[in-house]
Amino acid sequence: MPSNTPFWLERFEFARVHRAPYELQFDDDRLAESLDRMCEAITEEVLVRRSLDKKQRPYKSSRKWMKTICYNAILTCMYHGVLEELTDRAERFGRSERGPKANRSIFDDSLMGIFAHERPVDSKELLDRKDRERLAKEMWWGFRHYMEPSELVAFNRRHPLHRDDSTSPDKIVPSFYNKIVKRKLLFYSFYISGMNVEEYRGRHDKRIEDHVERLQLIIERFADRYRSMQQIDDDDDDWEIYDEDDEPSDASVELGTSGDEDDEDEDAWYGDDD
Repeated sequence: MPSNTPFWLERFEFARVHRAPYELQFDDDRLAESLDRMCEAITEEVLVRRSLDKKQRPYKSSRKWMKTICYNAILTCMYHGVLEELTDRAERFGRSERGPKANRSIFDDSLMGIFAHERPVDSKELLDRKDRERLAKEMWWGFRHYMEPSELVAFNRRHPLHRDDSTSPDKIVPSFYNKIVKRKLLFYSFYISGMNVEEYRGRHDKRIEDHVERLQLIIERFADRYRSMQQIDDDDDDWEIYDEDDEPSDASVELGTSGDEDDEDEDAWYGDDD
């Protein structure tokens, strides 16, 4: 059965400068190594893109590229249920930070995990704490609005989450109401493993949740009706059609006869009246 899940969510890959594209290959027996290779590939590509001459660069800025690709990687890990293994890299590489984890978003922890193996060059990190926190907030703001990786940069530019947090990330841009309802419904009802992602996204306000719930009920009714019609079609295939003269009587079925014996056999069965 084909998956309805978008390609970018189900699989993670990206083009690299002057090298073959990278694609994440999960190895269930060596999951940590699979994620390590992914994080190393992302880090290496960021460094390559930062070293390019801006005047000759045919690509977007390294920061915009990094935001899009890291956001995609995090969502794919959510979808496959391996985000905890990604965030655990920070502790494994000795880069975890002190303080209550509740104060950090899942994107903050994930970015920390992606760049955990990276060592500062000339005492400068590839993604310092301030940049990481800002990037994580922008990702979370887009995530709450169901932005796809290709939409994230433009969304953050047009609907910025102010640095002073005067706009709460728990709120939404009103004009995105219908898009949120539509995409929430897709994750809830149509995408395989979509609920893995929704567990991290959390609930929206009651109006949105009620709207999605009503649409789910409508879809379930149509699905039940479709399944009923399919059952009827299946039952039709099992029916045997007889001509009126050939249809066996109840007695013949019970006794195991075919129902078309001649009158002599019938008289012999019941016996003579004499």
